[in-house]
Amino acid sequence: MYNTRNYTLDFIRGVSALIVMSGHLRIALYKDFSELGNVENSSLVEKGFYFITGLGHEAVMVFFVLSGYFVGGSVIKNQKYFSSKNYLIARLSRLWVPLLPILIFTIIIDYFIGIASPELLNGNYYSILNSGPKTDYSISFLTFLSNMSFLQTIFTPVYGTNGPLWSLAYEFWYYILFPILMILSNFIKRNILSKIIGGILAIFIVRFMPLEMLQGFLIWLFGAAVYLITTKKYIQTNVIFILSSFSLFIFSLLNSKFEFSKDLINNYNDIFTGISFSFFLISIINYQIPNFKFLNLKKFSFWISEISYTLYITHFPIVLLIYSNYYLGKQLTFNFNSNLQFTAWFLLLIFISILFWYLFERNTPIIRKKVKGLISK
Repeated sequence: MYNTRNYTLDFIRGVSALIVMSGHLRIALYKDFSELGNVENSSLVEKGFYFITGLGHEAVMVFFVLSGYFVGGSVIKNQKYFSSKNYLIARLSRLWVPLLPILIFTIIIDYFIGIASPELLNGNYYSILNSGPKTDYSISFLTFLSNMSFLQTIFTPVYGTNGPLWSLAYEFWYYILFPILMILSNFIKRNILSKIIGGILAIFIVRFMPLEMLQGFLIWLFGAAVYLITTKKYIQTNVIFILSSFSLFIFSLLNSKFEFSKDLINNYNDIFTGISFSFFLISIINYQIPNFKFLNLKKFSFWISEISYTLYITHFPIVLLIYSNYYLGKQLTFNFNSNLQFTAWFLLLIFISILFWYLFERNTPIIRKKVKGLISK
């Protein structure tokens, strides 16, 4: 089951999802770092904890690059035999199978959040949470359909309290745009009519894309470029290349928080993160993480990667439910007791995500196969 996987990329994808979840959980449980009494004398562990859990947005940029590598790479790999029908079935089944039950789950969780703290749903705590409901909170049927159609942030808000769903709209339209670009550039051979239709569709999609979504597409394309580069030429694992590209990536993360280069890079932090991670990805593309005597790191990487999508779209409403019932107006400082609470909630979120993955996402290949069978009849 594990032999054909790239465990290193599995590990990165899984850890990125954990960072996003940890960041949201930390904001819900702990006071902001700026609110701590003696910031200068805080421990290195405390500073490290706040820094790592503050990298959620950067982790999403890593997701975009990895998505470009895997999804864009699959289009490049199969360009001679590319089937629009099979591609759409694969992409939609991947997204929809976990998403539909999570949207229903979101409205159930929101009901209980509304009981505990209706003002949270009105956006009163958005500035504290740095995410979550704004004044445009909606659980209408139209918003539900919009999120199922990946039009959130374009025509409607995200559904309910499930803020992380913004990136799904980005991803989906990248999935659509990339094959069109491949057709228009003649990498995928199609007749002139298909190119005209594709061109019109691309213009229509780009017309309605927010600027941030277009910037994200550039970052996504970096991942596709990594696939193209690494398959055209065998990249040997080189310690100097790995260390230098990793150092650049770490600098981009540090710069996103501490703004070392105010006038040069800060307006393009996301792009800088995407480029630096892409170089790092090239350097480790043929490197497999090892197993250790007491830790099967490959198996861990496989499973945390498997549940990463479900984890990403499941955790946030639960985090807000935790916040509204236990920590609203009484957030904690960094100490043994608060860290114990953080760990307990962290494990609960993992458990719930595994449960949802087991019930829904793991059945994606079966559902995809049945859909293909029905369509081919």
